[in-house]
Amino acid sequence: NCYWATCSNFAGVIAYNEDFYLLKLYPSSNKKQIFEELALDKKGRLWVIDRLRKMQYLETVSGKFISADSIQTKSNQQLGNGYHEIEADAKGNLWLAGKNKLLYMDVNNDDCYEFTLPKHEIINQSAKGIEFLSLRTDEQCNAWMATNIGLIHFDPASRQVNYYHA
Repeated sequence: NCYWATCSNFAGVIAYNEDFYLLKLYPSSNKKQIFEELALDKKGRLWVIDRLRKMQYLETVSGKFISADSIQTKSNQQLGNGYHEIEADAKGNLWLAGKNKLLYMDVNNDDCYEFTLPKHEIINQSAKGIEFLSLRTDEQCNAWMATNIGLIHFDPASRQVNYYHA
């Protein structure tokens, strides 16, 4: 097994084993680029997001980071940037959250689905819109999002959204 970590004083990612022995360092080509978020998809690609909200994935064979801008999905949607949270669900698919946007990436089909949250009185009360603070998934691949307006639960199978506000 290989485990991954970011480090605040190293521009890149670190691979290590279960005994915490260093396996390899994968440096970024930009020495000022510090990665803050990472997730491993079911194809074994390590996705990272840096402090400037630029997203890339690591091609472990070449050791190079590939920009998300260069990835085209089946629905011709570019992944782009602007996300600050990334999470792999139990099936190894990816969830991405940014300001007022939530994206689900089906890794098997190389396709993305952008979800717009339905209008709700809680959203209408927020002048800033929705700011995703944290994103996690559960065993059923539901997305749970901590936001500036409270907790949001999204079930991708039924596309049902539940709001829990403070």
